[in-house]
Amino acid sequence: MTLSELTGPGGPFEIAESEGPHGVTRNFIRRERSLREVVERAARRGDKEFLIQGDRRVTFADFASLVWGTAGYLIDEHKLSVGDRVAIAAANSIDWIVSAFAVASAGGVVVPLNPLWKNDELAFAISDCAAQLVVSEGDGENTIPFSHIVRPGSTPPTVEIDEEDPFAILYTSGTTGQPKGCITTHRGTIAQVRSVIFAGLSDRDPTAERSKHQPVLLQSSPLFHVSGLHAATCLALAVGMKTVLTPTPFDPRAVLRLIEQERVTSWGAVPTMVHRVVDCPDAASTDLSSIESISIGGAALPPPVLERAQAVFGLKPKLGNGYGLTEAHGPVTMNAGRSLLRRPGSVGRPGPLVDLRIIDANNRPVPAEQVGEVCLHGPTITPGYWNRNADNHEVFLDTWFRTGDLGYVDEDGFLYLVDRLKDMIIRGGENIYCVEVEDAITAAPGVDEAAVFGIPDEEMGERVAAVVRTEPGSPTNAVELRAFLEAKLARYKIPERFEFTTEPLPRNATGKIVKGDLKARVNHAPP
Repeated sequence: MTLSELTGPGGPFEIAESEGPHGVTRNFIRRERSLREVVERAARRGDKEFLIQGDRRVTFADFASLVWGTAGYLIDEHKLSVGDRVAIAAANSIDWIVSAFAVASAGGVVVPLNPLWKNDELAFAISDCAAQLVVSEGDGENTIPFSHIVRPGSTPPTVEIDEEDPFAILYTSGTTGQPKGCITTHRGTIAQVRSVIFAGLSDRDPTAERSKHQPVLLQSSPLFHVSGLHAATCLALAVGMKTVLTPTPFDPRAVLRLIEQERVTSWGAVPTMVHRVVDCPDAASTDLSSIESISIGGAALPPPVLERAQAVFGLKPKLGNGYGLTEAHGPVTMNAGRSLLRRPGSVGRPGPLVDLRIIDANNRPVPAEQVGEVCLHGPTITPGYWNRNADNHEVFLDTWFRTGDLGYVDEDGFLYLVDRLKDMIIRGGENIYCVEVEDAITAAPGVDEAAVFGIPDEEMGERVAAVVRTEPGSPTNAVELRAFLEAKLARYKIPERFEFTTEPLPRNATGKIVKGDLKARVNHAPP
């Protein structure tokens, strides 16, 4: 079918305008109205395998049964009501996924938390969202284990779910240095999933033979990220993909074994994961012929890593680079296949539901090829941050979401990213907000001020570095400072490079630290 036939009247992806929280947007007419409906449809796939983790294998029918039983238990025993928040603080697992969809099917709101966070970080998010329950892998203070709630059942809950209801609250870095809870909705999640499905159909080579085998997804992204929960798991559930969960922490040898054993066809990864896999000595002796596509997210894939990936996986897999964010329920643009070869520097064009606009410092749209701030509008845009009215006012320009990213579009509408307005580091796909780390450093004894920034790294994309001004005569050193920070920050947020000085850090006329010279100094200094 042509694009016009897919999206036109009577087509499977027919599009119409509808009113939403950000005014009139386009959406697919034929769509589920809740994630519970997505589970119900998936259950019809019966004995086809859905989730694989180690020796445990769960079919689509079994998954639906576990979701219904767990949802019923939460409603009956824990009095879970529509809108109640349930936090999940655990590594990726089948029970994690069951619990999340059980909460959503019961009308609750899933709050995924990074299990690497320290107690203070976890306590902040749990308090901020006023979670009624906290679920984890084992017994703990004020938490309940998966084993207490996950159980089979036969009937789905009957509570009414509106498609504008929150599905999840995902904590992301904020302008104050404290994480903000980004709301994702049933409507936005389903619109995002169907957009990805549509993109796959529209990009398909019409001459290629369609595979009769079930597609197999390698799930290596953390479920507390939009890439893991929305872009991977929700998509796999909707299209019937077998989903293979990788071990935690990430192990390139184990990933290679899983690709070969499970005949994985697609993999969504951050550049760091691709780097570790293609550089693994086992790659040369592993059968990787089943891989058909690799989607890169979280950060741009460095050209040397892209070249090695093409050498290791061969030319068969369709490599894709894209641009997405939590506030858009995942991917916004995608550049893959032949298009990526023609425009390797672009992250692609938006799908059929999202509008993209570039604005200048005066909030006026700019013409093609001119750099400005990237703004988005569509049904996949978050309704806002949890209990953050001031932040919501700041990031929305009328009905347009201000991403804080700088970029431009060419004459054909392809987006090119230039820089980030947000002072954020992306280390191995993990977002690290500099203000949060700076605040933690300056709380240490003997520290006067600090500047935190990312330094380029081929493996991780960026690593965290800090220039720290200490008080005269202070004995503070890197070992002592790291020991102090370990009690306050997750390990991945702690700087790997420290430069110490007793001189004031350079500041501009407005009093802000000028980090450009500091970055250059650290980049040219020996490790």
